[in-house]
Amino acid sequence: FYSGSAYMGSDNRMYFGAMDGLASFYPHLVNMKSHRLSGVHVSNLTMMNSPVRYDPQAGKDNLLDAHVYRAALIHIPRRCNVVSFGFSTPEYSDPQRVRYDCLMTRCDKDWRSTDNGRMVSYTNLRPGKHLLRMKAYFEGDEENYAYNEIVVKVQAPWYLTAWAFLLYILVLSSLIAALSVWRKRRLKAERDRIRLDMFSNITQEIRTPLFLVLSPLKK
Repeated sequence: FYSGSAYMGSDNRMYFGAMDGLASFYPHLVNMKSHRLSGVHVSNLTMMNSPVRYDPQAGKDNLLDAHVYRAALIHIPRRCNVVSFGFSTPEYSDPQRVRYDCLMTRCDKDWRSTDNGRMVSYTNLRPGKHLLRMKAYFEGDEENYAYNEIVVKVQAPWYLTAWAFLLYILVLSSLIAALSVWRKRRLKAERDRIRLDMFSNITQEIRTPLFLVLSPLKK
């Protein structure tokens, strides 16, 4: 609805101007009983206390795949430590009684309530894919709820990316190869030393008897 586009007629009928036309109803005819809400979605998104909006001209640089209330995928940059979600539902008969619960997979063990507000915040989400599950219901009627979910992908820091792990593998492989070459050279040097010692011992054993034999002859 447009702000300020409201009017009450002489017969107490209320009129509201909307993007798609004019809506009107009699307040006394509104059914105030609990009923299943028609839907729930993320209506507000902030990262590091800054609002995030979808820009059709930004292309792949968008953190959302569509406008926030229609988004099915949210990307969170690696340097973002705080992200907040705001929820809403198209309920106008008794909005004060609407309650919102949410659950972030890999983070929450159980559903968490937004209390009397519509916002929930998360800090230091683990890198990878999460699923933000949300539901809205009237207070006291938790079984009769509207449900929605949205994919949240948290970008990994550079040292946890696929390229980083590839680099780790290459470095580790190089270290193993270098260690193998060093070990082979050490073993070869050890064998050469043993052979030289054996040759020296054999030569000494041969020279000793010859010396004993030749020494009297020289005299």
